[in-house]
Amino acid sequence: MTRINVDPNTTYQTFLGMGSSLEESSVYNLNQLKDDVKQSFIEDLVNPEKGGMTLFRVTIATADFTSRRFYTYYDIDNINALPADFTPNWYPADGETGFTIQKDRDYGIIDTIKMVQAAAKK
Repeated sequence: MTRINVDPNTTYQTFLGMGSSLEESSVYNLNQLKDDVKQSFIEDLVNPEKGGMTLFRVTIATADFTSRRFYTYYDIDNINALPADFTPNWYPADGETGFTIQKDRDYGIIDTIKMVQAAAKK
């Protein structure tokens, strides 16, 4: 039988906190909840006496675990057909193709991150 002795006076490492990820699949599942249940769950998640989450990983564009088509913040349909002098459009006007976080808005990721931030401030 294994015996583990804990000495509260001896520290080997510090504990920064616990966390989770807020990628598209997590947000998708949260968005299946009724609004009040989702709000309560998020508040419990960051409440130090209940969930205690203090760290969250947020992906840049699509995470590796998704049920949707992978996307970036600068999707190009046929990258091989671009001219040699192609310059990315980092500041597109309405209707232009270029850098965008629109899918993160559409999938509720931005709103969920804001909800977590607001709940953590409480």
